Amino acid sequence: MENKKSWRSLLLYLGIPIVIIIIIVLVIGNMPQKTMKYSEILNYFETQQVTEFDLDLGSGAMVLTLSDGDESKKKEPTQIQYSVPNVTILYEDIKPYIEEYNKDHPDAKMVYNYQRPRDNSWLTALLPTVLLFAGIGVFYWIFMKKFAAMGMGGDSKQMNFGKAKIKDMNDEKRKTTFADVAGADEEKEEQARLRREYIAAIRGSLRSNLNNISIQEQDGSVTDLGKKYGGIKEA
Repeated sequence: MENKKSWRSLLLYLGIPIVIIIIIVLVIGNMPQKTMKYSEILNYFETQQVTEFDLDLGSGAMVLTLSDGDESKKKEPTQIQYSVPNVTILYEDIKPYIEEYNKDHPDAKMVYNYQRPRDNSWLTALLPTVLLFAGIGVFYWIFMKKFAAMGMGGDSKQMNFGKAKIKDMNDEKRKTTFADVAGADEEKEEQARLRREYIAAIRGSLRSNLNNISIQEQDGSVTDLGKKYGGIKEA
């Protein structure tokens, strides 16, 4: 009876934080993000509002610097961040606008910088998810350490997750009965079940995050991590 109460307390204190973290991750991952349209980016070039831009040829990350700055008023120029869906197509579209801008501004030509693609672009995209689960693991370890040191219900018994409950051995005359062995087996089965549920929850959350991540390869193609590693099946 005491074992059941102890496991209920463990699930209560451990399960609630994990569930909250998983819900937050899912909500943030599914939140619609406000992004600029491709046509709006082209319009900035066409109307000669762009004076400088940086473009990562691997990830497609782009930063535009507009011509609305004013040094006399100490006003910094506006910078716009945009994720380019296809670098090759963008280059072909903005090339004539760049040439026209440089022709109209021979003394202040457009400044641009292309960054070479990196081979680990997909690792960069996956890094936030890895760090999140690493944080969950650290939190879990600290919680279990404090939980074991504090004891269950204020009594003298200690518990470590993943190990059998250590019984008080102060009484050397105490004999092991069949009921004790049966109770230990039940605890091991319960611990194994909890481990399976915990691993299943982590895997499910990771697949859910992978389903929302797409990366652009060096050749311009887009790889859907949800189809490659997650739970999305191609039709």
